[in-house]
Amino acid sequence: MLGRWPEHAGAFAANHTPERVRENLARTRLAGYSVNPGMVLEGSWGMGASVFDRSGRPAWALSLTGIEPRFKPERQEELGGLLMAEAHRITQQLGGAGDGPRRTR
Repeated sequence: MLGRWPEHAGAFAANHTPERVRENLARTRLAGYSVNPGMVLEGSWGMGASVFDRSGRPAWALSLTGIEPRFKPERQEELGGLLMAEAHRITQQLGGAGDGPRRTR
């Protein structure tokens, strides 16, 4: 997908360079949740965690959004943990095969 990134990202490509997407993906894999630091709309942040289906594939997501001051680094870790715990609970209720929170921090 990143090979055709400008075509895929459209108007958002300027703020979402392939390098920035790769960096964010690496952070997401380590933390288990993603953080969008105002990349779509300045000052508007978001976080997300996957909910897995029965085959262990991400099929849905839970997300949080808010203004930048509510997403300070120490709060991101707290919110990320809560988000992942709830995503894992939903995965289990749906009979999904997610392996639960994978926090490395």
